[in-house]
Amino acid sequence: MASSDVPSFAPDQALPQWRLFWGSSAAVIAIAIAASLHGGRQTMLLLLGAAIGAVLYHGRFGFSSGFRKLLQRQDGNPALAQLWLLALTSIAFAGVFSLAELRGWELRPAIAPVGWASLGGAFLFGIGMQLSRACGCGTLAAVGGGSYNLLITLIAFGIGAFGATLTRPLWSQLPAWEPWSFASQLGWGSALLLQLWLLLILAVALWRWAPLPMVKSRRLWLAATAIALLYTGTLVVDGQPWRVTWGLALTTAQVAQNLGWDPQSSVFWGRQLGRLSSSLLADPSVITDLGLILGALTAAAYEGRWRWQGSLQPRAVGLSIAGGLSMGFGAFLAAGCNISAYLAGIASTSLHGWVWLVAALLGSWVGIHLRSRWQPSSAPASTNLS
Repeated sequence: MASSDVPSFAPDQALPQWRLFWGSSAAVIAIAIAASLHGGRQTMLLLLGAAIGAVLYHGRFGFSSGFRKLLQRQDGNPALAQLWLLALTSIAFAGVFSLAELRGWELRPAIAPVGWASLGGAFLFGIGMQLSRACGCGTLAAVGGGSYNLLITLIAFGIGAFGATLTRPLWSQLPAWEPWSFASQLGWGSALLLQLWLLLILAVALWRWAPLPMVKSRRLWLAATAIALLYTGTLVVDGQPWRVTWGLALTTAQVAQNLGWDPQSSVFWGRQLGRLSSSLLADPSVITDLGLILGALTAAAYEGRWRWQGSLQPRAVGLSIAGGLSMGFGAFLAAGCNISAYLAGIASTSLHGWVWLVAALLGSWVGIHLRSRWQPSSAPASTNLS
């Protein structure tokens, strides 16, 4: 995922950390067996999550860094790779949903309302991405790679999302348009053609605005291709695209419940008692999130690059917490993060996915300027994981 404040890499000739590699591989197998008690779907989602984590780590593919490089340096290469990812995922989603309509399968696209809550949430998420220098999946992958700053961000992300669920009666009443998608208006074939045309226009505009060498990293483009296929796999297996934020919100809610919080005191969680009483391994989002962390850990060990690293300076910790809280709260308001709102939303031809992109870019611009003021004097070495 590209340049972030997560562990610095060892030299390219680093030898694999075989003990850690086999240990993390064994953990994946053990959890896969435990997850299979809740159905084969859970095992498949764990493995898909692990594959996504390995690809994100090895491919150095990122969302927050792509926004940051575009806004700060007019480097369009990472943003172009994101457009490639969006195009491939859109093609795959259109094919899957078209086939589902013919076969009578029940699949649910990522379509959500557009309103003040979603706009504000995506804007907040963009700020949080740049304060913490990570996105939703990037935080999970960086934790697997050994960043304790982003472990702090991950915990804060869950708390922020949990906080958004508790305040849902307040912001859910804000004005919003009904969910709308190109596919619902035009059908999947015509919607796909229109969306690919929009992505091509964006790519040409990006080429003109940021005229730098566009294919600098073959690894980056291959990673985008693999992510598109694997993410589509989560749609096929689970019946809906993977939702990073829900997994973190549910995990935090179960922790709060174990600490004495009463879910009946919440309008939102009072309707989710069944999920709160079930094993976390039974939830599709949680198991995919967990798989991603383990997959990134396994990839880091194989490359010989895993180690705990970060900064515990007050400013660094503060940025990690502020970024995580902003992303978690914002993601729940915006019906998802960079994965479930941006990638899945646009691939589902939903208007809210496109609106999320614009609002998150604006938030990223603000977040970049805020971080430049609060940046610790001695920041951790940067790497390609955000």
